[in-house]
Amino acid sequence: MARRVTGAFGILLASRVFGILRELLISVAFGFSAITDLFYQSTLALTALLTVTNGPFTTAFAARLNQAAERDRLGHVLYYRRFATRVGMVLGGLYALAALVLFIVPGIAPQGGWLALLVLVPGALFLGGVGFWGAVAIALGRVVTSAVLMFLMNGAFVSAVLAVWLLHLPLASWMLPLCYSVGTLVAALWTQRVADSLAASFAPAAPDGGVAGRAAVAAIEPRPLPGLYSSFLYAGSETLVFLFTQFLVVAMATHAGPGWVSGSSLAQRVCFSVNGLIISPYASLLMLDVMRRGGNRHAFLRGVLLALTGLVSLALVLNFAVLPVLQFFAGTRHAMTLAIFSQILPAFSLWMIPLGCNVIVCRVMFGLGLERTYTAVTIGGYLVANALRAIISFKFHMLTIALAAGAVVELGAVLFLITYTARALRHRAAVAVDEPGEEITA
Repeated sequence: MARRVTGAFGILLASRVFGILRELLISVAFGFSAITDLFYQSTLALTALLTVTNGPFTTAFAARLNQAAERDRLGHVLYYRRFATRVGMVLGGLYALAALVLFIVPGIAPQGGWLALLVLVPGALFLGGVGFWGAVAIALGRVVTSAVLMFLMNGAFVSAVLAVWLLHLPLASWMLPLCYSVGTLVAALWTQRVADSLAASFAPAAPDGGVAGRAAVAAIEPRPLPGLYSSFLYAGSETLVFLFTQFLVVAMATHAGPGWVSGSSLAQRVCFSVNGLIISPYASLLMLDVMRRGGNRHAFLRGVLLALTGLVSLALVLNFAVLPVLQFFAGTRHAMTLAIFSQILPAFSLWMIPLGCNVIVCRVMFGLGLERTYTAVTIGGYLVANALRAIISFKFHMLTIALAAGAVVELGAVLFLITYTARALRHRAAVAVDEPGEEITA
């Protein structure tokens, strides 16, 4: 597990660097203008699709697929591969239709808007498939494969933008959208290369050669996963409440005064990146490990303890190693920025601990079929924490205390879920011992 997490961490880190480099390159090379605004506006639907695919759908799909009988898993993969293809076709068709409308009725969008949408059609067609096979890779525990998809997509996009800049090409309305489609197409081409390998992991063995294997695959009927849509709704609702929490934090930082929104954004990027780089792939592997061990309680508790130790250690490093280094720059022209960042970093580093543990508990509880309890407790924790944050911030004007207080409430909810999951695993183990002849399912 350590090797796979390390490999995924390295690739995800490079992908995040490419993502940040992409934004910096666009701002430095082309500045902020109506053309760059048009690019971000035109890719909003694609960004939303990728966020949903990599978040709630991957959590629900990986959990439900591993709960299904092994003989049925390839049929489920084939069904949702077809579904992802149809989503891409519908999205591509909508982009083409919107481009046609903007071409016929000029003046309702910035100049060249129809062309920007038109060159995004290929990217829209293939994006659903890229996100789907990333979810399949996570379900198989191949986190490196999933990470490579995002790395290739961001890397190809950055390379295309860099080529436009270095060749001194005039920035037309369709240029950046074309770079986006290039990145998606590169990822899609690599997806086609690994899709057969991923699907073969579910295919039945063919003792007499590949012809029989292909015939066996062709005979499999695609079928939907039972309970996937309800699991997706649970995961999606929790994600929406967390997004509301993010908006609340921005409102609190705005209320605190100038510079606090920027300071909060930087501290959040520093702390929350840990979840995406390390905790998320680790949580997926831990979920698979616990399920393949038949719901082993000790494996779950060891995994949570290891993650908790790492998160606390990192929080201490941020506060007792990073902050003292920042003090050397206190006399520079960035003194105000550093002062705000130094005040708010401890609160975000504390918040990082329950959020990281929550990612792990989420994956494991979904894998065990306990998504209803997870969603209810997590949303309840968010609501109580947000109410406390709002009171302390808006009434008493103490932003950092508000963030820390909310983190403590969320930590309490996560600890309750850890205890609940451990007890559920112990109960299932006891039932399995008492009734050895029956199969215990999640």
